[in-house]
Amino acid sequence: MKEKTFDTKNLINGLALGISKPGFSSADDFSTTITQLLDVNSIHCESALDIIDSINKKLKCLASNSDPLESIRLSAFVEDMEKISLLSKKIDPQYLTVGSIEKSSNFITTWFESRGLELGPSKLRVVEFFPKPFDTAGFAAMAYTSDDSKDHGIEPGVALLKSKVSPLLSIFYLAHEAVHVALGKIEAPYLACGIEEGIADYVACCIVSELFGEKLVSDLIVNLRFRTGGGSIRQLYRESLVRTFSIVAILGERFLFDKLRYCNKNGRKSIRALEDPNLIEQERNSIHQVEKLPKFVSSVLSRSFVYNISLDDYVICKELRIGEKNTSAAKRLNISKELIEETLASINNKLFFCVSSNGKVLRNECPMLCKSGQLRYNPATYSVLPSKS
Repeated sequence: MKEKTFDTKNLINGLALGISKPGFSSADDFSTTITQLLDVNSIHCESALDIIDSINKKLKCLASNSDPLESIRLSAFVEDMEKISLLSKKIDPQYLTVGSIEKSSNFITTWFESRGLELGPSKLRVVEFFPKPFDTAGFAAMAYTSDDSKDHGIEPGVALLKSKVSPLLSIFYLAHEAVHVALGKIEAPYLACGIEEGIADYVACCIVSELFGEKLVSDLIVNLRFRTGGGSIRQLYRESLVRTFSIVAILGERFLFDKLRYCNKNGRKSIRALEDPNLIEQERNSIHQVEKLPKFVSSVLSRSFVYNISLDDYVICKELRIGEKNTSAAKRLNISKELIEETLASINNKLFFCVSSNGKVLRNECPMLCKSGQLRYNPATYSVLPSKS
């Protein structure tokens, strides 16, 4: 009997986070738009690979049979979906099934034990709803510690929300939340927040890189934490991530894990010392040699800011050539001159990455920025933007 694969939207979302330099600004918005755009309910495939392949073919067929403007718009989705398809073929098929989550939990527990970190009596469960008083939380995963057991009668461990279980991402979340469990093993009136979130991300990257390799994890953590939107909560995660990775880069991984083991035995309060802005300066003289950094550390610390623009602006700006008149570009792309002018005005007003004068493009940094992944499209604008042609 074949193991059950993931919900189609979650399947796309999880894999989308693992691709390199995507065009989309949010994997969640991308997967939502794809499932709304295509009749995914008509896809009757058992394996994740067949589902992804079928979606890829449907999307390409739709793009090739659309009018010029629609075809250009859909080209962005086609390009990212092709990357997802290629990634799905590189991943061990067992990790494209729901059963991989439970199997990975055993690996994670062993990994913690091998680093001298005790999780204590904790349990992984996939739940329909989080237990009260956390039943309205908007997270995909939550950790419950000894304090939650004492205050609310909740069994310690990690809970994954069934409606959001996905490949790659759920394993990452499982490892991330397990760090909170380890740091909350000793009862203490402190919340899991601040730099602890960055530490949890670092440990999760270490664990998941052993399963999928450093390259995939580098893409996953950047796509997850540097995606646009989400307000201040995502900014907090990003800042904690960068601070933790900076500590590792300067003071070394051994320093971080020594602190983790101490906190695991003495309680969460001890982790607050890592919030001290003078920590690096105080500790750096005692560090004689820093280990070779994992690839995902340099990927995060060298990451540039991501700029988010509409789908129309994205697909058009990267096609505009320096020295070409707007009328010629419109003819070449088979779209209206007015649409090109609107895109130029939008880019110039918001970001100044493209300069035009007298109906001609003089400078254009957009193709380079799109290729590097710094300039991305908002998938949600696909359904709300009217055709300008």
